[in-house]
Amino acid sequence: RLREILNLSRAPLLVASEGCSGLLDQLLSGLDHAPTALFAEAAWNSPNDTPLALAGGPASLAYVLFTSGSTGMPKGVMI
Repeated sequence: RLREILNLSRAPLLVASEGCSGLLDQLLSGLDHAPTALFAEAAWNSPNDTPLALAGGPASLAYVLFTSGSTGMPKGVMI
């Protein structure tokens, strides 16, 4: 299910916990594209105080929320 959601969304960035790194290796190996994995713990503990540059505006896509897939395939809602 996770691999299918990543393939459908073509997400450029995947935020995850470091505890999931083994699962991510398996998950990312079968994708059509390679999102960048950002581990939340590393980002929180980073000494870098430089603010991130904005890459979009009010009309830009922030995230995609997927349904459970109870009808057979998860469907994404763009937010």
